[in-house]
Amino acid sequence: MPAVYASRRFPDRVHAELDVVFAQCKRAVVMIDDFQVPFDNGYGYDDYGAGSALTEVYMDAAIACHGLCVLYPSKPNSAEDGSRRGCVVVAREAVYGDVLRSFPLLKMSPRHASARKAG
Repeated sequence: MPAVYASRRFPDRVHAELDVVFAQCKRAVVMIDDFQVPFDNGYGYDDYGAGSALTEVYMDAAIACHGLCVLYPSKPNSAEDGSRRGCVVVAREAVYGDVLRSFPLLKMSPRHASARKAG
């Protein structure tokens, strides 16, 4: 399981960076820190102003293009120590979706969980 860690990414580069990773390594698992956790507002995330925050919306094109599953920390921010910054884990659904969803410390994106059920 090749792993890639990305820190302090600007929203406008997320799609391009994910394109490079998944073009070179179909079996990659990518973790991006300082990312919004949509169901837990206590986690901090980078926001560069003018609608440029590290949120799932900025990955939508890459998610669709590469068939990615999207997961966040399942542990509530109140149970964390330290700076309580959010993160996101993405990988190809067909390769690692079931495996990643089986990890108790990861929770599927609410947006993609509902789309998966509908599909």
